[in-house]
Amino acid sequence: DKLEVAMPECQVESFIEFIDRMIGGISDMLVPIKYAMLGIVMVVNILIVVLMQKMFLVREKGEMAMLKSVGFSNGKIISWQTKRIAMVLFLGVVLGTVTGTPFSELTSGQVFKMMGASKIVFDINYLEVYVIYPLAIFVASVLMCMVTMLSVRKITVNDMNEIE
Repeated sequence: DKLEVAMPECQVESFIEFIDRMIGGISDMLVPIKYAMLGIVMVVNILIVVLMQKMFLVREKGEMAMLKSVGFSNGKIISWQTKRIAMVLFLGVVLGTVTGTPFSELTSGQVFKMMGASKIVFDINYLEVYVIYPLAIFVASVLMCMVTMLSVRKITVNDMNEIE
C-alpha cells in the first residue's frame, strides 16, 4: 500500500500475483492432472488386485473346493479372500501415505534446488492426501476384489481333484 501511494505510476503487486503472472496460474492447471493421476492409480491398482485374485482362484481352486466340501459357504470363502487382500492393501496404502510426503519433499525439493530455489514449502491438502485419496483407492480395490471373488460360486466339490 505504501509503495502504491509513493509511486502511483508503477504497477505494484503481491508475490502471489507476480508468480501467477509469470507462470500463468499453474496451480489451477494442475487440478485436472491431479484427478487424472488419481484415476490412473486407481485403474492400475484395481487391475493388479483383479490379476492377483484370478491367480489365487486358479492356484487355490482345489483348496476352495475342499472348504466347500466341509461346509464353508461361498460368502465365507469370498469374505476370507477379500479380508486377506484387504489387509495387504491396507498396509500398502498406509505405508504409501506415510512415506509419500517425505519422499516427495526429498526428491522434488532437490530438483527445485538445482533450479535455484533455496527452499520449497509444500502446500498439502491433508484431507485429500491422507484421507480421501487413500480411502478411495482402498474402497475401489476391495470392491473389485469382492466382485472378482464372485467366481468362487463356479467351484464345485469335484474340483478337489486339483489339489497339488
